[in-house]
Order: sequence, then C-alpha cells, then structure tokens
Amino acid sequence: MKNYLLALLFCLSFQLLAQDHHPRCIYDEWFTELMKSPAHREMYEASEIALAQASTKYIQTDDYIIPVVVHILYRNDEENISEEQIYRQIEIINEDYNSSNLDVSQTPEEFQSLIGDIGIEFCLASVDPEGFATNGITRTYVDTNEINYFTSTSDHIKHPEYGGKAAWNTDDYLNIWVGPITPGVLGYSLPPINSIEPEEEGLVVGTNFFGETNHDQYGGGRTAVHEIGHYFNLKHPWGIGGCSSDDYVSDTPVSESAYYGSPEYPQISCETSDMFMNFMDYVDDSVMVMFSAGQGVRMANALTIFRSELLESNGCGTPLLIAQPTVIHTSDEISADGAIHLNISGVAPFTVEWSTGALEDSIVDLAQGVYSVSIVDAAEQSLELSFEISYYGLIIDSDNFESYSSDSLISEQSAALWSAWCTESAFASIDLVNPMEGLQYMEINGADGSTELIHTLDNQSENAYDLSFGLYVPAGRASKYRVFHDATCIGSMEAYSVEFGSDGNGFVRVAGQNIEFDFPQNQWFLLNQLIDIDRDLVELQINSEPKADWTFSWTAEDENGYPKLAGLLFDSQADSSVMVHYYVDDFQMVLAANSDLDIQEPYMISDVNLYPNPAKNQIVLSTAKQEDCTIQIYNFQGQRVHSERWMASSEYIIDIKGLSSGIYFVNIQTATESQNLKFIKLD
Repeated sequence: MKNYLLALLFCLSFQLLAQDHHPRCIYDEWFTELMKSPAHREMYEASEIALAQASTKYIQTDDYIIPVVVHILYRNDEENISEEQIYRQIEIINEDYNSSNLDVSQTPEEFQSLIGDIGIEFCLASVDPEGFATNGITRTYVDTNEINYFTSTSDHIKHPEYGGKAAWNTDDYLNIWVGPITPGVLGYSLPPINSIEPEEEGLVVGTNFFGETNHDQYGGGRTAVHEIGHYFNLKHPWGIGGCSSDDYVSDTPVSESAYYGSPEYPQISCETSDMFMNFMDYVDDSVMVMFSAGQGVRMANALTIFRSELLESNGCGTPLLIAQPTVIHTSDEISADGAIHLNISGVAPFTVEWSTGALEDSIVDLAQGVYSVSIVDAAEQSLELSFEISYYGLIIDSDNFESYSSDSLISEQSAALWSAWCTESAFASIDLVNPMEGLQYMEINGADGSTELIHTLDNQSENAYDLSFGLYVPAGRASKYRVFHDATCIGSMEAYSVEFGSDGNGFVRVAGQNIEFDFPQNQWFLLNQLIDIDRDLVELQINSEPKADWTFSWTAEDENGYPKLAGLLFDSQADSSVMVHYYVDDFQMVLAANSDLDIQEPYMISDVNLYPNPAKNQIVLSTAKQEDCTIQIYNFQGQRVHSERWMASSEYIIDIKGLSSGIYFVNIQTATESQNLKFIKLD
C-alpha cells in the first residue's frame, strides 16, 4: 500500500470527537490525497462510470449473502470479547443493512420514503478457507511485551510478522479485525481500489466500539456499519465538503459538512434539510439510523462489480467432512500404548465407528496393527479411513554399503536404492579405507565426475522420521546433500540443501537464506535430521548436538513448498571453489516420535502428574512440591494456547473445554526447572 495511503488510514480520537468535533474517520482527506495522482484519478473516474452505468440496470431479486470472519486480537481477558458480543455485532449490521433496526423509526418524516432496505445479509463463516467447519471467529493473543497496540497508520494488525492476524482470502470473506488499535481510534476501512493489497482488504474496529459496549457515544455497534459502507464504496453525504461536492448518490441531500454528537432536526445547509441521521455521517451511534435507497444501489453495484467473488464464496455453505488424524505409534515392538485421534470437521453431530467397536473420535492403548473407521456427519457425508500403528524405532529404510562391489559404480549395482538423478550415471563408488563401521562405505569425489545420486523416500506425507548417516569430510574439501519435496526430473522441488565447507563451517540453504553451523573435519561424525512432517519441522544434529531447525514445507529458495518427503540426494556440486570429496556410511530412515521443539526442554520437576489422559473437560496436575510456577499449554504446532500461574501444591485443575480436540503439551516452569507433559483433548 502506498505510504500516503497509510498516513491517512485512521479515524480520529473519540475524545477529540466529543470535545472538538473531529471526524469519525478521514476518508475525505484520503480521497483528496488519492486524487492528486493522475493514475488513481483516471482509475477512480473509470470506476464511477462503471457504477453509473450499472445503476441504470440494477435489479435485485434476492438478498446478497456475505461471509464474514472476525479476527479478535487481545492482550487480556477483557479484550478477548465473548461470542455473544460478536454475534450481537453481526445482528446490528444485518438490522441496519436491512432497515429492520428499531431506531429507524427516528427517521424524520421527510426522509422516511428514502429509507433503503439494502438487501445484504452478513453471516459468520461456517466454512474456513481449507473447507473445515468454523464459527467464523479467530482469536490471537497479543504479547504486551512486544506490542502495546496496533497503529492504524501501519496496518500491522493484519500481518502476523508484526503480531497481527493474516486475512482469510479476501475474495471469499469480509475480514473484520477487532483489537487494541491506536488509543482513541474507532476504526477504519478502504473502498475497493486497486492500490490496496489484497491481504489488507476489510475493516478494522477498536475493541471498545465493536458490538454493544458501555461507551457513551460509540457503544452501539455503528462503527462497523459505517466502515462496511466505505468497504462497499460509499462516501460521506457531504462528499469531500462544500455545497459543490457530492457523494454520487441522488437521494442523499447535498450537505456542506459533517454533523457530530446529537444534533436537533432539522439542520439546513446548501438550501436543503440535511440527512445527518445517515449511517455515513459522523453523529453518535444512537443518532445514525438509516441508509438511503440510493446508497443501497451504490453498494449493491460496488459489490457486483468490484467484490463479486464474495457472492461465489462457500464461506457460509456446508463444510466438507474432514478427519485430520494424529497417530501415536507404540513405544516399542511389544507395547500397546499407541493411539489414534481424529479431529473431525463437518456438519455435527458425527457418527464414528472403529473396527475395534469403539464409537469415539479417539482410540487409545493400541498395539501394532491396522485400524479402520467409518464416519458419517449430519449432512450424510461419509468417510472410510484406515491407519497403521507401528512402533517408534522401526527402521523404514537403511543401507550400510556392505553389499556393494568396489569395482563398479553404486548406481550400476543397485538402481532400486541409489540411482543417478536425471542423468545416465553418477560417479559414486565404494571405498574401504577407515570405515565408520563394518568394512566399506560410499565415496563421492568430484574429481571422478559429476554426481547426483538420489535415494527416493516414497513421498512420505505424515509421521516423523529420523534420517541419519555417517559423514566424513576431509580438511580442505567440501560436501553437499539435498532433500526434496518432489524428486521428479521435471518440476522437482528442493526442500533444502546442506553444505559442508572446506573450513569446518557449513550452512543449510532454506527459504532463500543460509543457516550456518560448524562440524568436525577429518573424522567420521553422525548426522541426524528429524523430519517431522506432522509438525512441519526439521531439526539438524551433529553428534547429538543441535545445529539448526526450520520449517519443513519451505523450499530451498522460498517459503512456498509443501510437507512431503520425496528423496535424499548426494551431490558433487557445492557452492565452493574447492574440490567436493566426502564419504557416507550407515544410512538409516527410522520412524520417530514427533518433535517437541518450541516446547521448552525440561529440567525436571519431580513428581508432577497429569490426569485424566485423554481428557474432555479438565485436566488435573498434582505434585507435592511447594513452589510458584507458570503453566503454559501448547498445541501440536507449538503455538501457546493457555497460560496461568500456579502455587504448585496438591492438586490443580485446568479447564480445557475451550480447547479444540487434539494433542497438547503442558509446560510447568519454575524459576530454575521445568517439566513437559503431553495429553490428548477429546470432544
């Protein structure tokens, strides 16, 4: 968005409104600044011509349905407003946009024939952008150590990198952000123009002015009503001021300027009685009571011309029946401590029946085996799924390089395991001197020729795997390997590459950046990378020492990949002026437990127990230790969802009814030590 737009995108202090009659928002100043640009002026004039032509053709037969998502950003419980307050705001919007608000009766007689029933219905979304069922509300905690409030000039409330919340697809949803914005600011929005970034389309309302609140002037929910008018291309009734200006709506009288507070009827300017009770004026919430029919036509045409994708959205439709599984494998070959949890989304209620006879969305105490489930929702959508429980430590794939002959290339001996990638040959051979273990190992020497030797990994899309091998990089030489999301020759997608330099320093190339680390030279070392597809993480270790971590679904050059594990490639080409020469031994791919990265590592507090597990409504922590501590709960993606203080003694109950079903980690932290506990939340 242009800087001059940012400088004008805010509404002024309600304190100033009460005292000095400053406007509710500065749309007029923004518009004046916009028109200084010839390109924007031409764009604006073209849009007005389109609207004028559409206005002569406008025929509305049914209400338009607009899916709404409300993003709540809060610093404390008071700002984390209730669903009831959100529902009431949506009711107010629908009442005002369909002239069913009770106070429309306050409209003076001379304007009653002009009252517009706009015919736009707003519904909280029932389907999210991924097709899952939703209540149309997101909630994001704002860390006050980092953010005191969101400034309206920056629009950071819409950007996660600044502590805000990203929009849902603005073609499919009207996004409303509610949160702590610049003190005194009511809200702001923008009309449909091309200079606005798609991810910033929508409106922002300060927490104190959303829904019915205790604010004397602006507690009636009309800030959102006013800003949605701008979103659908309405201007203020006085245009940009003066009797020669206009709002391009024929049935709103020309006004010289805005009205404030609670004026008495009638008010005269430009030789006519002014419609100061219009929702697009600056009066108090209790005074604004109507749109005109002409404003309704303008909004409907703006919707069908500039925001027509909203009318094709399934945001208020029927959610797909989707079951997201979380599979916990057994701890060893003989134990029966596996579990399968389903996060089911669709039209509730759901009928669930497992092959074991269980009727819940989660089954526990499972041994190795295959388990199937049938799911039907209230819309008669159905799913048939099956899952395999294995055990952690299971070797999925391995090669110790002991079975190859040293007199020919590896790719010529075992194309099923190792093959030349998109070329006829790869110059990887067997060496016998100083193996890591056993008698021999693989050698890749750039002097022998170009090598791109790949081992396919079956396009894994779930679980976590420890991908490990021994590596030896001689001093003054370099090494490189790559991991792929897609290992096909045409359309390949490199997840990341790891390069080992001639000076004992290496780097991971991911998302267009280098993550540096060190490694030992002239000796064998064990390299482990935990690739957690479920949590979308990679952890790199050398000789059990953590070196780097990153998001698995990223690619080597950007963040636009996907979490699939397709192949491991050893390379003879590195970003180095020195010779590539290295040795590899004891490759293994092992089924592993999910990462607990971002869940604080425990320095153990003794005797803290958690029960019941799984749990539906509450969990209980118990300990004999007497020490003040912080309890933090993280979801499976490592996001903090709950935090509170506890004087650790006896039993402590935590209400988890508000959590979605799934796997969670509880971190109990004292001044000197901590403990992590895992539990499953059931519906």
